[in-house]
Amino acid sequence: MLLDKIELGSDERVVKTVRKHWFIFFSQIIGIILLWTLPIPLLALATWWLDGVVPIPESFISIKVVAFFYSVWTLIFAGAFYHELTDYFLDVWLITNERIIAIDQQGLFKRSVASFRLERMQEIDVDIVGIIPTFLDFGTLRIDTAGRDEEGDFKIHGLAHPREVKSLILEAAEERQRTEGAHAAEAHY
Repeated sequence: MLLDKIELGSDERVVKTVRKHWFIFFSQIIGIILLWTLPIPLLALATWWLDGVVPIPESFISIKVVAFFYSVWTLIFAGAFYHELTDYFLDVWLITNERIIAIDQQGLFKRSVASFRLERMQEIDVDIVGIIPTFLDFGTLRIDTAGRDEEGDFKIHGLAHPREVKSLILEAAEERQRTEGAHAAEAHY
């Protein structure tokens, strides 16, 4: 649905759609689940400890009060889960034969869409740092373009198979240069 709203040129075609690595999403979801379940052992530990120190009357902590606060806690973490899910599936780079379109979902209600033509690309770097990113093959891909400052670089963190994506982008840029050179030669004659 989101990709249907991107207008491509008449000869432009999508070569590849890339996203963050699944491990990025997985690690964020595991963190959310661990924090969500944290009150259960803490409450059990606190009840056990307090019961050994001071006898707790049955009416002191109502199960309804505990259930209410845990329900609020669950709603907070359900929101965090859907936020991460939305961010993972809506952060996408479209690599076409003419340009790169970077769609960055920033929260639930803000989206940034930026693009640049392949002929404006000056430098492309891949950073893979750490043992897990090395084994699972994910990292950061940064593209410097003509006329953009350091903060304006195109970056995607946690990209799956960044070296393959870099090669694909370079191939698309070379194909674009050959096509532009052929068109320029035809126009010259």
